[in-house]
Amino acid sequence: MFTPPASPLPPSADGADEKQEYFPPIIAPEAVKKATGRRTRWMVVLTPLALILITLSTRLLPHPAAFDVLSGSPLPWNGLSHWSLHKRHPANDEGAASTVSEAISATATSLLLGSGAPGVLLATSTSLAATAQPVPTIPTNPTLPDPFPAAFNSDITQNYASMTCYRFFSNMTSSASFKLCRPFSILLQTSNDFIDAQSNLEDLNTLVWATCNPPLGFDACRSNMEWFANALPTACAADVEDESKIASSTLRALQAYEPMYKTACESDPSSNTYCYVNAAHNSNPSDQYFYQLPLGISVPKTSTPSCSACTKSVMNVYANAYAENDALQKTYPAAQVLADGACGEGYAPTVAAASADAAPYLHPHAMLLVILLLTVFTLS
Repeated sequence: MFTPPASPLPPSADGADEKQEYFPPIIAPEAVKKATGRRTRWMVVLTPLALILITLSTRLLPHPAAFDVLSGSPLPWNGLSHWSLHKRHPANDEGAASTVSEAISATATSLLLGSGAPGVLLATSTSLAATAQPVPTIPTNPTLPDPFPAAFNSDITQNYASMTCYRFFSNMTSSASFKLCRPFSILLQTSNDFIDAQSNLEDLNTLVWATCNPPLGFDACRSNMEWFANALPTACAADVEDESKIASSTLRALQAYEPMYKTACESDPSSNTYCYVNAAHNSNPSDQYFYQLPLGISVPKTSTPSCSACTKSVMNVYANAYAENDALQKTYPAAQVLADGACGEGYAPTVAAASADAAPYLHPHAMLLVILLLTVFTLS
């Protein structure tokens, strides 16, 4: 049976149908102004504090431990958990693909990876044999190995982005103006023979002497390395733009020739021995890390320096070179804080802050945190 709909409500007194409508409570303008003011005050106070704290942490520490938790990286320095040879698509430039080999030996690959990898190889290369050997005194005129250890192991075949970059490396490494300078900064991270000598202090002592006594003289070699450093970005423009490891690490090493020459030749006057050979002899590899700061390689935060006079001298050299070396501007401040914390305030010289014209470095995770803070306080 058909059921009729319910009867309509009786009309209201004025004859209009009643409607159930919801009207939000009216907020007084004064209350709105107070809430806005509170949010503004919180933003004004907390945002600068957050920026200051995060910026300080990222400036003073090469890789803040807090961000390791976010990223899940097992290694808190240099981002070494995932590194591999960066393969690029070679430009179709005068048959580059057929001329330049795409393969390189496994050992040379590990040496040419740039920031991070060489530091780990060197700082962990101190063997028990080296620690058991007496540290030899600085020689007078030792017999040098023939042939002398070559940078890049005389093998620079690489998947370059252009033939001009390949030719630059080939010409540079074969020229007398490069080979006769025996650049410590480049041999330290690209020569198998130099790295192998870390376990034989007599051999290492001879090689360090050779880097400190180049046949062309220090002044000429400094000029030569400056010329190569100025020419590399043009010859390897595509590789530099692509952040090629070999181009980037070699450019840093060329720019670091002078400060690293000076630290390699630092000696311990009490024993008439090279400081670097002493560092290789030390069972604690921490001191070796300090030599690599101009290469863009940070001292791990877990390192414990020996607080020797040698490391103090090394830090003095790098403090003096800080203003003119981009890599030191990124690695020295954290190393200075670590050294002062372990060896006492004033052990390593403090340095002036980076130029105000330069934008402060802010870690991507830090930027995300700032955005989240701003969003929370804006919506609160």
